[in-house]
Amino acid sequence: PNGLISIAGGKLTGYRKMAERVVDCVVASLGMKHVLCSTASIQLTDSHFADYAEVQNLIEQLNHHHSNVFLARTDARYLVENYGNSAVTIVQNAIASGGDLKALLAAEVTHAVNEEMCCTALDFWERRTSRLNFDIATVSLFSNEVIDWLASRLGWSHERRSVEAKSVQSAIARASGLNGWRK
Repeated sequence: PNGLISIAGGKLTGYRKMAERVVDCVVASLGMKHVLCSTASIQLTDSHFADYAEVQNLIEQLNHHHSNVFLARTDARYLVENYGNSAVTIVQNAIASGGDLKALLAAEVTHAVNEEMCCTALDFWERRTSRLNFDIATVSLFSNEVIDWLASRLGWSHERRSVEAKSVQSAIARASGLNGWRK
């Protein structure tokens, strides 16, 4: 009755539809001329896959041509599922920088900052790569390097680096079940 419009729940996969409904509701409530929402036709990335077969094809191509960069065959799947066609550029950048896991992470950081608005180390480890939940050993091993790379790209001070390091260490402890977080 007071004009408040709110939205709750949903999943990341449905955010565009939810946003469309809210915008349509706001437009209607303000008595504005209604124009059909175009969010469904706005492409979010440079290119997308037509179907699952294209996804599988790219994974196989990366495994076939760049298996020397990966620690396991699942690395290509991880990259394609996280970055789509951008996985090719990430792998090429990793090869140009040494072709090992450290170079691959550096290429992921660069992509995350330049293309996905990554702003913090936890943002990278949790939301961009999901490694905090699925590859915590890599997070522990490379947390300082990732903080250094992010600091270099984002212009962080020494104090900011310290805050980021503490945040990552707390997240590792939490995800590892230390400090009684998980039983």
